[in-house]
This record gives sequence, structure tokens and C-alpha cells, in this order.
Amino acid sequence: MKVRPWYFTVLGWGYIFIALAFPLQVMWLYGHGPNEFLSVYQKLTWTNLLCMFGLTWVGIMGLRVDPCLRTGVFIIVPTVLFNNLLVGIYGEDFGLLQTSLSGILFALPSLAFANSSQIELIYRPWLHWWPTPKRYRMRLKAIVSFSNQFSLKAETFDMSRTGVFVWLKTPSDELRELSSLIKESDIELLLKTKSGPGLRWQGRVVRQERGPKGRVFGLGIQFGQMSWLDRIQLLRLISRQKGSLLI
Repeated sequence: MKVRPWYFTVLGWGYIFIALAFPLQVMWLYGHGPNEFLSVYQKLTWTNLLCMFGLTWVGIMGLRVDPCLRTGVFIIVPTVLFNNLLVGIYGEDFGLLQTSLSGILFALPSLAFANSSQIELIYRPWLHWWPTPKRYRMRLKAIVSFSNQFSLKAETFDMSRTGVFVWLKTPSDELRELSSLIKESDIELLLKTKSGPGLRWQGRVVRQERGPKGRVFGLGIQFGQMSWLDRIQLLRLISRQKGSLLI
């Protein structure tokens, strides 16, 4: 069963629950009911609202294991500690000792980011084994360029938001020579579109389809880091293929 690491699930839903705890705490302390939304809102300070927004955002980033997660945690932890300090000094409902202890208990789970494997998953989305992105049939001419200075003509078979599978159009006699050179390596993929200069993305070969005598005739390519503009171009390209969903 493909599931995300438990730590990110606990972190994500935990932050979202803490965000919801702010209005629930006000309702419990002052006896407000669920229908007294305006009264509850008026008793929330600007730091409470800031914490609620930040915790919800970081919680969603945690569930997605987004690269923004680590930055978000380093912002929200001092924000919550600052809010607890204000409540402990100026508030009347909780003492400084209580708010300090709750702040420390909140900050401790974030120390797990010191684990290198967690950081690796955050900054390398292509290592996320648990999502199963939808694949769309797509036929585009392509050129796969390898770091060891050779290129192969190809044609895409299907594509998702995380990768693409291509059939190689290289003559069979050349494939016999190149089969031993194709390994799990970094590549550059050039897709030839009907308009414009084409799309050029970085990726990595993660699967090989081999035929008789071990000849490689297909490559599974996983996309690497993309700029926001490249990501928009990819999603736009996929959105045009909605009628050709494979899985």
C-alpha cells in the first residue's frame, strides 16, 4: 500500500487541529455556542488569527510534503511561541508557565526536520513514492539528451505531472550500441510542440523497456526540479489531454 510517511500525516493534521483549537478554546472559556461566530471572532486577537492562518497553511504543506513545508515550519514555530508569550504575560485565562510549556510541546515535533531523510523527501518531490498521478496519452516528437553527450529521437506515449514515457525512434542498429550506455542518469527532454520553440525540461531515467537481445526501446522519465513557469506549461499541456486519460 502506497502511503506517505506517517510523520507528515501527523504533522499536517496536527497543525490543522491546533488552528481549529483557537476558536474552540474561546467557545469553551466564554461559553459561546457554534452559532455565535461573530462573538468568537471578536475575542480572537490578531496574533491568534495569524497563527490560525499559518498553521492551516503549514498543515496543508505537510500533507502535500511540499518544498515550502520546512520554511513554513521555521516561520510558524516562533509565531506561535510569540503568541503564547503574549497570552502568558497579558492574558487572564492562562499563566506564563502554562503557555511556555504548551509552546515547547508544540515546537518539539518540528525537530524531526533535523532528520536528513525527511529533508530529502521535502526537497526532492520525485522521491515521493506514494502518489499515483493520472497519466494521459500524448503523442509528441521528442529528443532525449543524456549527460554523456548523446541524444536519442523519441515520441511520447503518455505523460503525468511527474513524468513521461517515451518510445525511442532510434534505428535498431544504433540501439544495440546505446543499450549499454543508458542507465539511471540525468537527462534533458525537448518536446516539440505545434507552436513555439518547444518545451525543454530536466529529468531522470527511472525505467527502461527492453526488447530482444536487451535492446532498449522505451524510457520512463521522471521530471526533476521545475520553475513555476515550467510547471504551468506542463499543467497546461496535460489539461489539453483530458479526454485521453489512461489511469
